[in-house]
Amino acid sequence: MKQEKHEPQTEWEDLHTLFDKSFETIDKDIEEQTPSLEWFEQFTMNQQEALKQKYRKELAVFLIIAVLVISAILFALNQSILIFAVIQITAFAAAVGYGGVSYLKRVRRT
Repeated sequence: MKQEKHEPQTEWEDLHTLFDKSFETIDKDIEEQTPSLEWFEQFTMNQQEALKQKYRKELAVFLIIAVLVISAILFALNQSILIFAVIQITAFAAAVGYGGVSYLKRVRRT
């Protein structure tokens, strides 16, 4: 028996045709649903409101911590200049250390 030999171009065209038919059936079965403009506007308003609430909460926490830190610093200054100096030196050393570590991490990444 003699086998029929398909030329590569013919096999490619057959495969291409088969894929096209398959994709057409898939496209027919899938319904495209785009949300309405009102939905997008409502979604945007909700997101903006959530961001505003988050901002207010973070601002309140920041202000409370700032007041506590300033109160502690002023209390230390009034009680003893030595305690105040130790706090200032410690804070400066911590800031320099943090900056140095951050810089080294950034340099190592690049």
